[in-house]
Amino acid sequence: MRLIWVRHGETEGNRQGRYVGHWDDPINERGRQQARMVAERLSRERVSAIYTSDLCRAKETASIIAAHHPLVRLTITPLLRECGFGEWEGRTYDEIAANEEIHLRRWYDDPWCVSPPGGECLQEMEQRISRWLEAVAVCYGSGDTLVAVAHAGPIRLFHAKWVKRNPRALWDFSLPHGGVLAVRRSRDGWEEEPWNPS
Repeated sequence: MRLIWVRHGETEGNRQGRYVGHWDDPINERGRQQARMVAERLSRERVSAIYTSDLCRAKETASIIAAHHPLVRLTITPLLRECGFGEWEGRTYDEIAANEEIHLRRWYDDPWCVSPPGGECLQEMEQRISRWLEAVAVCYGSGDTLVAVAHAGPIRLFHAKWVKRNPRALWDFSLPHGGVLAVRRSRDGWEEEPWNPS
């Protein structure tokens, strides 16, 4: 099975450097342009299914992609949501650091166990992603290609835990808005593969 992760298009909150999390921020004009560009590139793929987070920035991006695949089912799931940042949502790093620098530093050093106030730690997000991966593994086989439209957090977590097999490598990988991470599942686990459609 191939899995093509797509990060949603840019939002105003993203542009302003805010922690967006579960805050339902729609994509802006630049985000729509990013979504159209990745949709055009994905139009050459034989896609078996498209999954998306239930947050509007991901759903909007996925809808633009799905328009190129009218016979493919688009499934909306909260399992692919961004990490919940709780009280930090809508605030910038500097705004948080001004009042909660110690908590912010603790979270940055160990996001697997430390959560933002009222938010979730990465262990909780990992459980969601694991449930989703288990569900799609039952439904799809080696010849299938899935598209998953999600957020920086879930994609980074997947890359660190399932591709690099090193949860501490979380901050070593980033994907721009409208960016793609293509992976293939083998007997040995998930492996990153080049993705450059002509």
